[in-house]
Amino acid sequence: MKNNIEHNRIFKNEKIASRIIERQAFIVTPLDSTLHLLNEVGTRIWQLIEEKKNIEKIIEHICAEYDMDRL
Repeated sequence: MKNNIEHNRIFKNEKIASRIIERQAFIVTPLDSTLHLLNEVGTRIWQLIEEKKNIEKIIEHICAEYDMDRL
């Protein structure tokens, strides 16, 4: 049986600290205390992951919000 990855969900690592400020995600990885900044699209994907959307729904949202066709 073939696994359809689009129905899978992505989960945040609960050890990772993150905040969204003015539409930009700031993420700190605890192992090395590195600060990562996400751009607008990355931040939106991060929000959708927090909303527990599966990969299919994330793709649908991004395509709709940025007026893109899905390939």
